[in-house]
Amino acid sequence: ETYNVRHDAFDFESELGWEGSNTAFLDIMTKTSYFVPQTNCNDKGVPEGAYLNMKQFIEDQKLPVGKKGYMKPFPNLYVLRPDGSTLYTFRDIVYSFKKAHHADLVLNVIASEQDLAQQKVALAMYMMNPELVGRQYHLSYEIVKLKTGKMSGRRGRYLLADDLYDQLKQEVRRKMGAKYEERGENVDPAFFDEVTHEVSTAAMKYALLSMSCQTQISFDIAKVTDFEDASAPFILYNSTRLSSVINKFDGLVESKKVKALPDISEIDWSLLDSQMEWEMLLEYIWSYPSLIRNAASPALPKPPVTPEFGCHKICEFLNLYVRSLSSYYGPKGVRILPRKDQTEVPEDQQRAMHARIFLCKAFRQVIDNGLDLLMIKPLRKM
Repeated sequence: ETYNVRHDAFDFESELGWEGSNTAFLDIMTKTSYFVPQTNCNDKGVPEGAYLNMKQFIEDQKLPVGKKGYMKPFPNLYVLRPDGSTLYTFRDIVYSFKKAHHADLVLNVIASEQDLAQQKVALAMYMMNPELVGRQYHLSYEIVKLKTGKMSGRRGRYLLADDLYDQLKQEVRRKMGAKYEERGENVDPAFFDEVTHEVSTAAMKYALLSMSCQTQISFDIAKVTDFEDASAPFILYNSTRLSSVINKFDGLVESKKVKALPDISEIDWSLLDSQMEWEMLLEYIWSYPSLIRNAASPALPKPPVTPEFGCHKICEFLNLYVRSLSSYYGPKGVRILPRKDQTEVPEDQQRAMHARIFLCKAFRQVIDNGLDLLMIKPLRKM
């Protein structure tokens, strides 16, 4: 609830046993030429579980090894204990077949510590059914590090998301409270709590998604909550500034100081006479669909190479985009609305203003779309 994250469905490992999938699959696996049964006394005189000879399979299939290939020599994939009971990796293979049956493409989002285990699972799927090659990929991600070192659940060194959220919210409340006090604004406590909650969860999500999956993340609370650059608060703040411009225009229309927006087909776009405006359109608005397509649908490589999805590219885009935006409507940028001391707004100025209000709406829509992809709620006021 805190982070507005939902799961569509849950699968339970025990179902594989109840429905008979484990037994049926084991019967198929034991018939492959790469299956080596369990024994109580191997060539070293000790018990050994059943395994799949992955090294031989890789050699027979002439699969790549070394750089951008499989490790050499590739270790065996143990599936049964010496007593015949199944190991977790075996059940993971069975579950992978079940997932492949229900989907065209399976992405297993699992930490990089499981890279080898996931390669073994994918190879076993290939061994059992060659048609499943390239149907399942391991979307590997690096860990979040504490300042004091690496997290370890087994050693009791970890930081809960809720603990991090509390730290973020405390810092966000401090910074936003100082801004309101500086401006002499009295803010409704309920509104303040709601906004600081949204900004805090946004800060966490953006910080996690702004790094490539293969990069370790070291949380810096001060940087993550920076309202001036490269953070969710920075992006949200500038988005609300656009909303403020649009709201002020609506107020001018309501007071009948300026005309309402005409239909977009009636806009004279040649009145956008600032080079900055056209650069923004070309660099950010028109290029946005291509960015999303490349980030969300990368070409699927040949295993064991894994696809690189680009959430961090969207974060980087939003940061650069908002930096440019802050210059566009800043003190030294383009004037969008009439000056406060203007008693009348000439017709040509109003037509240029209409074009720029549509432009501001387009600018804001791109920010909203990008934030929505990152599961961050766009704000209209901060």
